[in-house]
Amino acid sequence: MELKMNLDFGSPKRLFLTLIHPVSLDDFFSKYWEEKPLHLPQNQRSTRVTSDGIFALSHRTLRLYVKNYHLQCGRDVDIVKYSSCGKKENFNENGVLPLTKYDKLVTGGTASAYFNELQRYQDDLWQLVELLESFFGTLVGSKVVVSPTSAQKLPTPLQSSNAETFIIQTEGETHWRLYSPISPLSRNLLDDVSSEHLGEPTQEVLLRAGDILYLPRGTIYQKTSLVTNTHATYLLLYTYQQASWGDYLQSVFPSIIKEAVDSDLDFRRGLPINFLKSTKLTKSRKFQSVLGILLLKLAKARLERFPLPKDLMEKFMEKRMPPFRINSSCLRNTLPGGTPPDLSCKVRLKYPEHLCFLIADRSDADDTSLTNYDLSFKADSFHLDDSNSYQFNFLSQSLFGHDESQVVFVFSSLLNSRVHHMMPKQNKQDHTTLTLIFPINFYSSLETLKASSEQFIQANSLPLEEPSDREQLIRALWSKHLIECIPGFCAEPCKSTKID
Repeated sequence: MELKMNLDFGSPKRLFLTLIHPVSLDDFFSKYWEEKPLHLPQNQRSTRVTSDGIFALSHRTLRLYVKNYHLQCGRDVDIVKYSSCGKKENFNENGVLPLTKYDKLVTGGTASAYFNELQRYQDDLWQLVELLESFFGTLVGSKVVVSPTSAQKLPTPLQSSNAETFIIQTEGETHWRLYSPISPLSRNLLDDVSSEHLGEPTQEVLLRAGDILYLPRGTIYQKTSLVTNTHATYLLLYTYQQASWGDYLQSVFPSIIKEAVDSDLDFRRGLPINFLKSTKLTKSRKFQSVLGILLLKLAKARLERFPLPKDLMEKFMEKRMPPFRINSSCLRNTLPGGTPPDLSCKVRLKYPEHLCFLIADRSDADDTSLTNYDLSFKADSFHLDDSNSYQFNFLSQSLFGHDESQVVFVFSSLLNSRVHHMMPKQNKQDHTTLTLIFPINFYSSLETLKASSEQFIQANSLPLEEPSDREQLIRALWSKHLIECIPGFCAEPCKSTKID
């Protein structure tokens, strides 16, 4: 079978453009994003390609994952059946899902299978999710749903999603009935919505293989009865669950208020006497006037330099997919091959989409277990402490001033574990972000590297006053596989790449 669908994996933006083709990027985000559903039939696409990649997801290929990957019931895959009245019956049992049980219930039965976060095992889906996370700047999860012919006769309950959702039909057909949200852009995941007050459907969509359906958060939907002569399989991608203005303000306001209290007398003045016992205090005109003045001062004084949300950034970098086809466990235990870089080298960031940095209070790291490693690089040695069990890594403490209250945090998802992507944390090693911490004066050089990530630049041109600081910076990034280098004329081969 041929599908008129060609995904371009050349860059995050190019991938997304091919997903929403023929709709332009501007039209999609102005007319549909967070506003209304969009159906993209495969027959609107001009490029013909064979059915492969994520479009090879079918009941046959999914059966092979059950056979070969020892998938856990209730964790990796859910087996579900709906009755004619919409009642859900769950066939999950503890332990590995036996192939015989899967064949009985799904391959030739009446139940549907929901594969959770299959990008942990399927390479094409890994590449798709990794690039979409780079495009959106938020986590992207997935479900792959397969239903045999007999299961397609039974409609699912009315549901709503708490995420921006893209549904890609890869096999057979499914019929969807869409309703207006009860609460627009709802953050609540509802599995059984009451039909009361819903009104008529706003749209009914028939998805055929190669079709894509976009649903904004909060959209009410129902997969309705449709009988085909084959299994029906679709891929569901979801994102933007915790990327609202409210999430941002919850993240940054504690530090903004702390700074205001430290620097502004009005924020340190006491509340009215016995304020905890007064039920009318917050309703008084004077109280509301004072509170309004403080909020206005807070906004005016700090509007131009609102900080990036450190906790949101850290969570994203901690849980997102590593770069496609990177063996993170191998990188975690080795140094890059070749000679440690010096100032005669040209350098550039190796995975710029998987690295971000921000300025934050040094106290955010002082309470954390830290590894202090010395990157002074004597002529006859290269020493690095094994830091697998630590989340943060400091440069040699001698680089930091005693009165330096702020530092630069560098987060990277390069060493993230693919098999734990979007899964609940079972132990602290499941999600361990690679985080480097540099002195504040290294910020401009990091910005320079990020801005010029498309090309190599001379290491000696980085905007740091001391040549030793430039060398410290590039060697710290190199030791964690974050930059690639073109050696200078003085390079000598490195004896070993294994960390002792």
